[in-house]
Amino acid sequence: MLQLIEPYLLERRKKRIEELMPDVLFQASLFSGTTPMEKIMEFIAQANYPIVSKEFRQALNEVEKGKSVEESLKGIARRNKSQVIDRTINLLIQGYRSGAEMNQVFKECAEDILGMQQITRERNAAMLIEKYTLFFAGGLLVPAVLGLVAGLVKKLDFTGLQSLDLGLSNPLRGSLLENALLGNQVYIIEYALIASAFIALQENHPKKAIVYALILLPAALIAYYLGGFLMG
Repeated sequence: MLQLIEPYLLERRKKRIEELMPDVLFQASLFSGTTPMEKIMEFIAQANYPIVSKEFRQALNEVEKGKSVEESLKGIARRNKSQVIDRTINLLIQGYRSGAEMNQVFKECAEDILGMQQITRERNAAMLIEKYTLFFAGGLLVPAVLGLVAGLVKKLDFTGLQSLDLGLSNPLRGSLLENALLGNQVYIIEYALIASAFIALQENHPKKAIVYALILLPAALIAYYLGGFLMG
């Protein structure tokens, strides 16, 4: 279970850092081009930026132990593996190398990242609606309806049809009903597994399919049997 939860926690941590990167760039843009990068790193490390301040504090400690500024900043990008973080760190390194006035560049980059994050939030909102629709349909609605229909069919009396030589014989009808009920359960299981895989792939985290399946599959079967029980 820890192997499933750990990637989720790491992803949340990375996203939190990404959200704060524009603030880091805006902060860096306030310093003049002659300000040493160590001074900027020290300011960010002491600022109240959750996780980000800790990352810059670690980088600053590495500089104090003899590692170059560039290598210590690249370490932040290596540890977090994000395009947004990479872009921010590369800009800071570029400013450090050139010694030029990078204030406007930092500011424009921060604005670009904010724009990208807004687009991402809108896309995630649409995906969230789709995800909960799949969860609701696959975990509750479809299984419950199938359960209600199965319970209703069980209650129907077809003995009168057989006396009129209509329909199937009782043994054959019972066998057909059992196969139909089994088919319902197989369909529900397949739907839950496919929906779990689809949602996980949509989020670009295939391993989360297992977590979704562990939630969706029992919920779907419970809804199915509960629907049948209500009609029983």
